[in-house]
Amino acid sequence: MNTSRRILLTGATGFIGQHVHRALLDAGHQVIALIRPESKNVSLDARVEPLRVSLLDTNAMRAAVQDVDAVVALAGAVRGRTAQDFQTANSDACTVLKDAMTAEARHVPLLFMSSLAATQPQLSDYAASKRAGEDSITSSALQWCVFRPPAVYGPGERELRPLLDWMARGVIIIPGNDAQRVAFIHVADLTAACLAWFANSNLLSGRIFELNDGESDGYDWHAIESACGERRYFRAVVPAAALRALGFLSVLASRVSGNAPMLSPGKVRELMFPSWVGSSTGEGNNAFSAVTGWKPEWKLKAGVHQTLETR
Repeated sequence: MNTSRRILLTGATGFIGQHVHRALLDAGHQVIALIRPESKNVSLDARVEPLRVSLLDTNAMRAAVQDVDAVVALAGAVRGRTAQDFQTANSDACTVLKDAMTAEARHVPLLFMSSLAATQPQLSDYAASKRAGEDSITSSALQWCVFRPPAVYGPGERELRPLLDWMARGVIIIPGNDAQRVAFIHVADLTAACLAWFANSNLLSGRIFELNDGESDGYDWHAIESACGERRYFRAVVPAAALRALGFLSVLASRVSGNAPMLSPGKVRELMFPSWVGSSTGEGNNAFSAVTGWKPEWKLKAGVHQTLETR
């Protein structure tokens, strides 16, 4: 019996998308990856069917969603120079996808990858844009399911990797709030959850899940340090005022360079937020596992060691 399905995937070239598109292919599915026309040096498995389409092109998106068995929306922006940069990638593109599916593929299941940041839209332009995109999807009549992952790490991740590298060397730099608690999920577990959703999409429609590695209360910074190793050569907490100043300077520098800033006032507010472990509006691991049988396999210490050993 042929169980292969055609899956339309956005964000296939990103960190999570690289893992998801290969896992779908290895499971025997066909993957059609939407690639932005301006994207260069695209790295995709040779088995992928690339389709160069602007995520904001309504007619092209309507054609793209036809004759597929599922849509997995991973595309988004984690950095931007302006609020509009985030809005375009994280919200406007979602509205175009929603409208295209409503017109051409209303009964096709959709998995939308949001972020735990969407639960705190007041903090930053990024968080606000993720919430706006999420609201666009969840207000529709589509067969949607939303994932709100916390901090995602693993081979190929670039945002957290520098911090983990320094911690492994014994240099502990905590950005702003050492009382903060953060939930994590390894990209392999998040990828497995995507495949579990696909196999059970009819039972998961209209639900929002906030998955993690099994530590529902997350980790404090001492636990994160320990996961990175036992070396302790230097430890410092960067004061909030210093972080805000760095955010301001980073934005100024970005205006000169034209690049998206690594740190912004909004990102500083995210870094200072006391608890990134979940919310009252999303379901957790137990609810998802009850339907799919999925369970996370990677605990933080083992996952960090594997990440640090992979280049």
